[in-house]
Amino acid sequence: MKAYLIKPLNLYNYTIFLYVVIALALPIVLPQGFEVLYLSSNYSNAVNLFFTYITKFAEWPGILFFAVVVLYFNRSKSFPFAIACLLTFAAISFLKQIAFPSSPRPRLWASLHQIQIPETASSLMQHSFPSGHTAFAVCMFFCLSVLFQKKIFSLIFAVLAILVALSRVYLMAHFVIDTAIGAMLGLFFGIFGNYLFDLYRVKHA
Repeated sequence: MKAYLIKPLNLYNYTIFLYVVIALALPIVLPQGFEVLYLSSNYSNAVNLFFTYITKFAEWPGILFFAVVVLYFNRSKSFPFAIACLLTFAAISFLKQIAFPSSPRPRLWASLHQIQIPETASSLMQHSFPSGHTAFAVCMFFCLSVLFQKKIFSLIFAVLAILVALSRVYLMAHFVIDTAIGAMLGLFFGIFGNYLFDLYRVKHA
């Protein structure tokens, strides 16, 4: 059975899928900008600090750590994992820079609606849709779930990926729906990148 379809990975996929479903449902049942409205009056510097570190899983410190772990434990997996990450990056870049270049960030939305938000909130104003951090985190942790094929690891990696998504919302860098679509893309390209590599191996075996 292919690596990306094994049972421990199903737990990772299902957990991410559950987050996506909830994140897509919230904007339907709650008013527009509910994240900003809530956080504008319920912001904690301690939680902000926590999420500031969590979000780094999808930035250069986390990416370098991911690369080191993969190269140390299974260098042969580095190529399909790189394919998955590069596809994710390409898709996110296209959507952010070309398809939806004017999508407002929470700070811009708050400014337009005359809502006061904390000074420590993200200063970014545009290119909100979708969340690149979330997509990259979901893709990288999917790859780690392929590498460490145990249910407990899949669950831990899924929780960490979701925490990265929540960090983007709490830091007011993205809306919830941005993270939902980012998670979908990260999971899709994680699976697709590994699938492409398996096809290549089969054809050239």
